Amino acid sequence: MAIGLGNIASVLDSQGDHAGAAGLFQQALALSRDIGDRKQEATDLNNLGSVRLDQDNPVAARDAFAQALAIYRELGVSDVAMTLIKQTKPGQYGEEGGW
Repeated sequence: MAIGLGNIASVLDSQGDHAGAAGLFQQALALSRDIGDRKQEATDLNNLGSVRLDQDNPVAARDAFAQALAIYRELGVSDVAMTLIKQTKPGQYGEEGGW
């Protein structure tokens, strides 16, 4: 079910409904946490971070990306972790010394 919500959220995001997408990604995240699916939880957090960037909320995006990164590292998923490290590096999005 979390994957289905995430798919609908992705469609909403691509159509510019970032608030709707964020709400569905948050629901998907809650479901992933409820069932203990850590990999899907990290995916949901990563997707939520992307939507937060679309909403011009880099602080919330960084928080979501950092949580996803911690889970991916815990699971040993290094290729995704490296992508998130690049997304969470300080100084992006015009904020001095970080997001």
